[in-house]
Amino acid sequence: MPKATFNDFVNSSAMLKGFAGNKDAEKIFDILNEDEQIYGAILTSENGKPALLSSVKKIEEHVEKNPDSNFPMTDFNKQAIGKMQKVILEPFGYVPNGKQKTIRSNIFSTASCYRYENGTATMRIKVTSEKI
Repeated sequence: MPKATFNDFVNSSAMLKGFAGNKDAEKIFDILNEDEQIYGAILTSENGKPALLSSVKKIEEHVEKNPDSNFPMTDFNKQAIGKMQKVILEPFGYVPNGKQKTIRSNIFSTASCYRYENGTATMRIKVTSEKI
């Protein structure tokens, strides 16, 4: 099973079907789905912090650069970003632990924490190094 896709997110709930074809929502998903962001979300989760914390800065920068977005930062859309994070982390065996924590952000006030659920992962992170 490959990494989660935007279609996986859209199809994860009937409430999210309206995001199909929304390129601005898909861009936020793509930010969260970058390997570096997934790795960061896993690390922050392992440290007891909200997974979204590792991507907040990139999301804020994107939102600032795209004020006329078709994905404004309404409460519903912010919750959808949380669902994006959930869909992206599931293949790696990370699931919400039921806790939310306050975060410092211009957009978000809280975000969910995740825990590793043994035996559920279909993917793993592999860190490599290379000469520059």
